[in-house]
Amino acid sequence: MPPKSDNDPKVVARWIPEEEEALVNFLHQHRAEASDGTGNFKLQTYNQLAATIAPYRKSGTAAKTTLQCKNKWKALRHVYSEIERYRNTSGFHWDSVGGAGIVGSDAQRVWEGYTQIHKVLRPYRNEGWPLYDLMQEIMPNG
Repeated sequence: MPPKSDNDPKVVARWIPEEEEALVNFLHQHRAEASDGTGNFKLQTYNQLAATIAPYRKSGTAAKTTLQCKNKWKALRHVYSEIERYRNTSGFHWDSVGGAGIVGSDAQRVWEGYTQIHKVLRPYRNEGWPLYDLMQEIMPNG
């Protein structure tokens, strides 16, 4: 097979919530294998992960590759880090069920300003992130 050129379209993985949950559950069970103290795992763990989440994919979609699993974990770690940054900002509220719990026009203006920079938090205005508690246990110092 010829090597990919820069002109070849990249395959974008579409993740459904069940796949994300299976990914986090798997890594939670293997959290002792995190290799470097930052929540990263060895390639072997991502290989096992790709096989573990395969039954959760929708028919007609491609199975997730090892690299896609690794990249998704990186994206989930980013969401977690942004939530932690928000939680640790004086005067801001976060909980796993209600998210940021934005009520009132003043809070809404502050939220809109904050999420102009921290866009990944937008979905969590008044809705928690179901994966937060498991992520907290996986991540170092969680």
